[in-house]
Amino acid sequence: MGIVLNSFSGVNSVISLSIVALSNSDVTIRAVVVTFLACIAIFLLGRGGTAQNLIDRFLSNGSKSAPRPLLVRVDRREQPLYEEPTPARKAQSSGLLLAIALTVGATLAFALSFVVSSAVGSITGLLK
Repeated sequence: MGIVLNSFSGVNSVISLSIVALSNSDVTIRAVVVTFLACIAIFLLGRGGTAQNLIDRFLSNGSKSAPRPLLVRVDRREQPLYEEPTPARKAQSSGLLLAIALTVGATLAFALSFVVSSAVGSITGLLK
């Protein structure tokens, strides 16, 4: 068990040393390279238009064909107008909102009091 723990701590120290060993110039150079590669990717993706155009160009293997028209189906149904809710519906919604607010508030208060009491208990236990 001790060997496993030592190997894990060795891996942890190697990772932390590689992160700490980076100088400001190393980090700057890596950031510039990543930014440059991101700009190239954005340029290549942006000049082709939409993703569907890129897919179409890839599938057509460079053959020039006439663009196909884009067909869109439009439904012309009348939309219902806004209706003021009835007083009973308003009261029902308010009551349900009040019940949900009380339930969530009580749950949060219980969770917060449990966390605070656990923290106080562990801190006072350390003082003994």
